[in-house]
Amino acid sequence: MPNGGESEECCFYCGYNKAFKEYGLPDLGEEERYLRSTYCTLRKLSIWGHPFSTYCVNYVPSTLEAHLEKIIEGPIIKRAPCTERENYSVLIPWYKNVEPLVSARVQCEICQRKSHKGIRLDMPDGRKIGFCSKEHYLRWIAQA
Repeated sequence: MPNGGESEECCFYCGYNKAFKEYGLPDLGEEERYLRSTYCTLRKLSIWGHPFSTYCVNYVPSTLEAHLEKIIEGPIIKRAPCTERENYSVLIPWYKNVEPLVSARVQCEICQRKSHKGIRLDMPDGRKIGFCSKEHYLRWIAQA
């Protein structure tokens, strides 16, 4: 798991990343195609666009065969810029298989405060749920 800095234990280098398994490191000029192909075979979801700042405890080095027992443990974690109420980069868990969007215009589900740098969940059913801070987001997850 990340300590706030750069880490090679991110989704990009994971043995469950289909793109890394199929292509290895991308060639110069092919980064966008590669990133769009980034897919977690364990969780069966796309992580394209953010594999360098996305983590989970199921990470296995890409040099190992990912034929370990496929038991999902813990949430996916994303390193993200601060929200309006925090002055530092934060680690934010996904809600189930929904990636939180950061720096979004929201009205907080907890306190109804409006924020232009909040956290938003775009739910599969079309609902958009917003939070003004990581604290309120985590409180909502604990109650959901």
